[in-house]
Amino acid sequence: HGGLTASARVDGETLKIRVLDGAALYSGIVHAYLVRKDLAQLYFEYPDETQTGQYSLALPAMEAGVYDLILEITGGGGHEHDAPRFVQVFNLGVEIAASAKLEAVRRLVLQSTAPSVKTAGQSSSFDLTTLLDGKPIAWSPYYVHQFVLKTDWSFFKHDHPKNLRELGVGSVRSNFKFPSSGEYVVYQFLETGVRVAGTKLYPVLRLPGVVQVP
Repeated sequence: HGGLTASARVDGETLKIRVLDGAALYSGIVHAYLVRKDLAQLYFEYPDETQTGQYSLALPAMEAGVYDLILEITGGGGHEHDAPRFVQVFNLGVEIAASAKLEAVRRLVLQSTAPSVKTAGQSSSFDLTTLLDGKPIAWSPYYVHQFVLKTDWSFFKHDHPKNLRELGVGSVRSNFKFPSSGEYVVYQFLETGVRVAGTKLYPVLRLPGVVQVP
């Protein structure tokens, strides 16, 4: 898939993406991820294909910064879960301004306690609690997406943790098998969303710090 190229531009509160496969437009983007250069923020959206190879993505409540683009792509197979997929990183350096909705989003924090990090290939676990204004907030733990990115950008995976263990209000024990040793960042997306000040938010929260896998 080395022939794919992409460009993106901000148009108001929308990101317009264009993907080329050599001279031809490319179809089949399933998921789009905007990752800030310092890895502090990741945003996950389902892009709308406006025409072959051209996509529109409504920007969520985002922190200001310069972002790169990760696309999860099928060969035109749509959103079917069993469709073959591949992941491609595009170092686009898209500059995005801060959203007016950030005040509510910043009240949400992902807290981690008692991490159990194993060697590569073994199952590591994390106890994760979602806090609103410092207090655990209830949400459905069975609709969790987990994104794992190696700090050198050589590995990225969108995962649906299996065998989640509910620990209490807003808390779960999650698991992941890291493929190789090194440093990783872990993000969690709450698909069902949480309500903050009357607004339904669908935040992607980063696990504090860096996970060092031996």
